[in-house]
Amino acid sequence: MKPTSLFFTVAALVASTLSAPTPGQGFYLKVVGGNSITSGALLRDNNTYDLGVTPPPYYNSNGYGDFPKPISISKENASELLVSPTNPHPGPISGRLALVSDGPGDWTLSKAFPQSGGSWNVGPDRENATVKTVGWQFKSVPWGSGTVLRWSDKSCSGRWIAVKTHVKPYEGPEFDRWVIHWYEVMPGNTIGENVVVDLEVAPMS
Repeated sequence: MKPTSLFFTVAALVASTLSAPTPGQGFYLKVVGGNSITSGALLRDNNTYDLGVTPPPYYNSNGYGDFPKPISISKENASELLVSPTNPHPGPISGRLALVSDGPGDWTLSKAFPQSGGSWNVGPDRENATVKTVGWQFKSVPWGSGTVLRWSDKSCSGRWIAVKTHVKPYEGPEFDRWVIHWYEVMPGNTIGENVVVDLEVAPMS
């Protein structure tokens, strides 16, 4: 390799490393790949706990958790990510970006809010769910912003997928959302209609 090529290669790697967020710095998560609905979309919650992508008109123009910041790294633990509700009641309550178990090897990307006694509020009918909030890590990649979000699972087989989920709101017509899951490949582990995606760290504009 020529010295000039080596210089630009090293510079590119450094740029990717520097693009990872620092504690307290706000950022969004952008879906990469999947299908025409998910690709390039910023994650929003649309007043739900689980994070995903919803086609118009439900997919509005405001990034989720925009009070006070979208997502940020905890200053106490670098593998813990903070979120806040868009409509705090009361608030603001510092929530955590979480994986919530939907079954062996299948975890929904969600928001978890601390409760008394060390438990988590992750939404209705999930009182006994397994919740993981510590274990986030950033990985450098040679595309986009240079950084993607990963979970440090022991199997090292996990990947992000978007699962088509039918939603029946209290008001208005029913619709479909593509909800983000961390899926660990294992024998007998099946899931519904889905597409493989990635989660890119997108800086706040």
